[in-house]
Amino acid sequence: MTRKKRQITFVKKGHCLIPAFGKDKELFDKLKDGELYKAPFSKARNARFLAKYWVLLDLAYSNLPDSFTLNASDGQILHIRNVEDINWHVKMQLGICERRVTLGGKVMYEAGSISFAAMDEESFQEFYDNAINVIIKYFLVGTNKEELEREVLEKFA
Repeated sequence: MTRKKRQITFVKKGHCLIPAFGKDKELFDKLKDGELYKAPFSKARNARFLAKYWVLLDLAYSNLPDSFTLNASDGQILHIRNVEDINWHVKMQLGICERRVTLGGKVMYEAGSISFAAMDEESFQEFYDNAINVIIKYFLVGTNKEELEREVLEKFA
């Protein structure tokens, strides 16, 4: 059985790392003095950035015609019914998915996670930038990238 790794969020102050929250302090206090500890570091994600992504998706969906469909490369017609459909297609296009095979051998793809645990700030920034490109290529064809980003910021503010 794999043991779950503990995670402590720190704030850097000068040459020290200070536990950021109460639960972090509790875990930190359990560490033994004089022991050597090693941990990977990543910048914590900003919750507002995830909200900005959903503003982008909502803006894309609200600018689609009433009966928007996409033609897939195999000729199938894909109906976009809601913001979650756009989210699913963006994730699939960017490879944020997992291939699954049913007991009957049918191959299916499940959307992956963009949660705080799945992506650090840098990874999410890359995902967000690429998501804008997918939205312009497939959903808002002909839209200027800078104009779209400006509209997202206006709605997000």
